Amino acid sequence: CPLFEACGVCSSAQDFGARIETYGTLETESIKCATSYTFSRDFPKLVSCYIDLGFTDSCATLWAHLAATNGSKCAFNCFPDASGVTKLNEAAPGCEPSKCLTCQEDFRADFDRIAGIEFANAGITERIARQCSDFYRAIHDPCLGLGAPAGGEPLPSSLTPAATPETTTASDTAASAGNNHTQWFTMTVTLTLSLFATAVVLL
Repeated sequence: CPLFEACGVCSSAQDFGARIETYGTLETESIKCATSYTFSRDFPKLVSCYIDLGFTDSCATLWAHLAATNGSKCAFNCFPDASGVTKLNEAAPGCEPSKCLTCQEDFRADFDRIAGIEFANAGITERIARQCSDFYRAIHDPCLGLGAPAGGEPLPSSLTPAATPETTTASDTAASAGNNHTQWFTMTVTLTLSLFATAVVLL
């Protein structure tokens, strides 16, 4: 398996597709799953949370272990700032790993090894800043290399329709609404975690 030396529990096409499908939202969805687990301690429910995101049972179980371990070992280092965002890198140009990433190093390496896929090697970008030499550039196109059909017309390289003024406006409006919803949710999670951390300190 070229993605991470040997195939693992997240090397399947379904899991790869789920990771692509949740691009840009997985971090927020993981916060939701982990926050629910913090209060319920219901691990099967945590696994189901990742299954609902499209991952296979075995891959979802691994993601659940990552979330639970991060919550128990790195909660304070990975605590979101006032805007609800967890810092993953220090300021440019150095962009050194933050305390959150440094805390995750040991068990994140185990996660990548068991998953059988490392995002940078698979050409999947993250919010983590990396050296360009550490990133494998890949075109994730299911029709790439299939050539032209019998009719002679080339296969489309993208299923995304051409933008029109109407669709662009609608997309901008939807994106704005989505951003507002995400910002509201992250602020709520930050407040909830702040109250929880305060309660722990007081107890």
